[in-house]
Amino acid sequence: MALRSRHAQLGAIAALVVACVALGLEGWRWRQAEKINRAIPDGSIAGIAQPLPPQALFAQADLAVRAGQIDRALDLYKQLDRYGSELRVAALYNSANIHLRQAIEFRRADNERAAITPAELAKSAYRAALRIDPQHWNSRFNLERALRLRPDAPEEDPPPAPSQAERAATTMRGSTLGLP
Repeated sequence: MALRSRHAQLGAIAALVVACVALGLEGWRWRQAEKINRAIPDGSIAGIAQPLPPQALFAQADLAVRAGQIDRALDLYKQLDRYGSELRVAALYNSANIHLRQAIEFRRADNERAAITPAELAKSAYRAALRIDPQHWNSRFNLERALRLRPDAPEEDPPPAPSQAERAATTMRGSTLGLP
């Protein structure tokens, strides 16, 4: 009985040590996250963590948009392409919104030619977001807005059907001439 009690005590001590180590590791992670969160608004994050966590990149891109640094924001959103689908969808959606705003501004300034590129980039980014998450309703809605602003070019006419002389007869059983 004493041996069993001794094993139970050792097991409890081991579990306590493991819990303390895990708690210390989580505390350290929490502290790092706090430092990063404090450094994002003032832009001093580059000196804290390298490589930057994807959430910090996303936050920096948002701050760049608010500061009017559109090219920097688009670059930061582009860097998020290699991360998880949720962040990728949000980054694609935000970059598409930037392009759509640019297209709308050009259109308001009666510069239809300049509005073409940002409108096409917006549609492309919305579609990419929808390929990752088909249920992303904000992308669906804004894609429709972009399509109203700049509709897709009609697809080229399909090639004419071959004439009777160009059709090949088939020898396959069960197939009917004239059906694809």
